[in-house]
Amino acid sequence: MQITADKFIAHRGYQKYFPENTLLAFEEAIRAGARHIELDVQLSRDQVPVIYHDDTLERMSGRPGKISDCAAAELVQISAHEPERFGERFVAERIAPLSALVAISQRAPQVTFYVEIKEEAVRDHGSAICLRQIAAVLKPVLAQCVLISFDLAVLADARCYGFKRIGPVLRDWKNRESEITRLGASVIFINKKRIPVGERVEASCPVALYEIGDAAEAKQWLQRGAAMVETFAIGELIPALCRATMV
Repeated sequence: MQITADKFIAHRGYQKYFPENTLLAFEEAIRAGARHIELDVQLSRDQVPVIYHDDTLERMSGRPGKISDCAAAELVQISAHEPERFGERFVAERIAPLSALVAISQRAPQVTFYVEIKEEAVRDHGSAICLRQIAAVLKPVLAQCVLISFDLAVLADARCYGFKRIGPVLRDWKNRESEITRLGASVIFINKKRIPVGERVEASCPVALYEIGDAAEAKQWLQRGAAMVETFAIGELIPALCRATMV
């Protein structure tokens, strides 16, 4: 089977070399050949979706506070430079509103975006507000997006807000078929560590595994049946594997 770029998902963009969930990380992932990009969404105090993984600002922005305690106008002035990894190198990178993804999507219609509603956002704002706000922002490019979450209850309501493709992030491999059926899942995501040793990666919809660090590991999982692998190192895996044919 020929390995193509469609087998790889850039986890939070090209995270290995650029601050995660920034517009720079997404643009660099696309430049590296990514056809799939995963990103995380939290909501500001005034219920504006922003692209951010944590619900606190310490790790990514080097300052105290919570996303949900800050207004959107304040958040977009805060850096998202991952100071522990990169020091001040990317200090000019700011927290991006989800609305900025629309322009990137329109410039890169070949890319599918997996938009993860964080459980903390649902906890702080409720599922209806999260779904309504995210759907309103993404409406122009909704066909390019798959809504994903660990919170399966929020996904169960997502179609009522216009989301056509749903991707549960599962914690339990053995119950995958019941959740695929219940949610009408287009894809499922699951930690590679939850797949039993030696078992084929099989389900009635495509399975995406995370986090895959190198080409040899990616090839092994694809041979075992994974439809896609999610990686922080998109720029390494695509050139390493897409020139080769699996045996």
